[in-house]
Amino acid sequence: MPTNVPPQYREAEHRFREARSTEEKIACLKEMYAILPKHKGTEKLQADLKTRMSKLQESSERQQRKKGFDPYHVAKGEVAQIVLVGAPNAGKSSFVAATTNARPEVAEFPFTTQLPLVAMMPVMDLQFELVDTPPVPEGGMPPWFPNLVRQADAVLLLCDLSNDDGPFEAQAILDQLEAARVHLDRSRHELLDDGHCFRRTLLVATKTDAPGAAQRLDDLRTLLGDRFLVFPISATMKEGLEPVGLALFDALGILRVYTKQPGRPADHDRPYVMLKGTRIRDLALRIHKDIAASLRHARVWGPSAVFPGQEVHGDHTLLDGDIVEIHAG
Repeated sequence: MPTNVPPQYREAEHRFREARSTEEKIACLKEMYAILPKHKGTEKLQADLKTRMSKLQESSERQQRKKGFDPYHVAKGEVAQIVLVGAPNAGKSSFVAATTNARPEVAEFPFTTQLPLVAMMPVMDLQFELVDTPPVPEGGMPPWFPNLVRQADAVLLLCDLSNDDGPFEAQAILDQLEAARVHLDRSRHELLDDGHCFRRTLLVATKTDAPGAAQRLDDLRTLLGDRFLVFPISATMKEGLEPVGLALFDALGILRVYTKQPGRPADHDRPYVMLKGTRIRDLALRIHKDIAASLRHARVWGPSAVFPGQEVHGDHTLLDGDIVEIHAG
């Protein structure tokens, strides 16, 4: 291996060696390839990574064929999976088109989306996985749909403000999900022993540029405003989109932690995504178990530091945006 690969490459390589599933190994190889500097000296290693990824992908596809392919299953992404839920013409595909680089088919007629579609939504310097789903007609939720919502890290419930029935269609979807023991909630996110599932949800009111939208927004807030935070948007005008992403970040209860090597600048390209309440020892374990076992102290720059470069120990609680320099050994 070239000696000039970044530390993040070696970290991903460690995770690859410890990975047990084919999917985990593929993800690690993709990360290694993305991190690897692209120049003549790494051409052989680039080709080797591509070959290993191809072989593992073929193996994964063979396993899927043996098990039977499920077109409604969506593998979860690295940071967070956000499932979009809405009635026909609620504006889900338009939202995806306005917030990602994906180009789903957008049309005025219903049921344009037939299968779940995955796209990556940039939020600050993270990528959230959006899952655009087929619309839910009144009284006709397909049997696979509640399971897709169950696996989500958060849900966006979209309501059409161009339609007088929009607020009531949103309520009908809530009722159908609850009949399947899936409850969309403002902040609660848990699975109970009796099988009831709660998923944190934002209510997105679409098409604010439509005639009569202001009155329908008032109706929606009267009907569901006590239950959810409501975010009015216009995907066509690209209005109100950024607050949705920021609210998702806050609802997920995550924080970004950046790392640095002694004497080098921080790596601002690939933050570690951790849960609120994360301590230095948790971060060290996330990087590698050997680093956690030999942790001596760390230096911190950012919101949780009393002064830049503060020396802290394993029980120090990190905040979003912290830069951490681990000292171990």
